[in-house]
Amino acid sequence: MAQPLRLRDEHQKAIVKKFESQLSSGRHRKWTVWSDFVAMAACTLSLADLKKRGEREKLYADIAKKYNEQEMDRFCAMFSDLIKAYEDNPSQDLLGELFMRLELGNDHNGQFFTPYSVCVMMAKMSAGDLKAEIDKRGYVSVNDETVAEMIRTA
Repeated sequence: MAQPLRLRDEHQKAIVKKFESQLSSGRHRKWTVWSDFVAMAACTLSLADLKKRGEREKLYADIAKKYNEQEMDRFCAMFSDLIKAYEDNPSQDLLGELFMRLELGNDHNGQFFTPYSVCVMMAKMSAGDLKAEIDKRGYVSVNDETVAEMIRTA
């Protein structure tokens, strides 16, 4: 596995420290803690969608049952650090960087981190000047099979 990425700021350092303390009891596997954190964060962020609110609250509660009060407090603190990081710098792929820093990728399965700057460059190369399109039409339309599949299965 490649060398883990350096932590860029205090928010990343705080999240990694809390994440690693979640593992200190040995009760939970690294991938499970990461997956549960991301799922609970997504549930929290999506509560405004009233159609799926009950379903997401149930998912959050089901995940939370695996953790004690102290562990849940750490998840909440990690979420707070995540929000602060994005408020300070919304143009970043913090979760991708953390994924690789925590060595959750699997080289053998082709899981690796594509730096955010490369993703932005690739998007600009394939999508062109979106601002001009929005100015002209008022919107842009994207045909992305991955997004379409997510919508179909949601």
